Amino acid sequence: MTVDVKPLWTIEDVSTYLGVPVKTLYGWRLKKVGPAAVCGSASICGTTRTRWSIG
Repeated sequence: MTVDVKPLWTIEDVSTYLGVPVKTLYGWRLKKVGPAAVCGSASICGTTRTRWSIG
């Protein structure tokens, strides 16, 4: 069986793609707006290890 897994984007990738500063993306997360973000684990959530899914 083959699994098609799309890589998740770093916050820097999303910032570049959307043309907004990284700080804006973190602000959106605090307000619960903007693109969905997922964490690898609760202990690293909110750090630069947070990954973003677009699409």
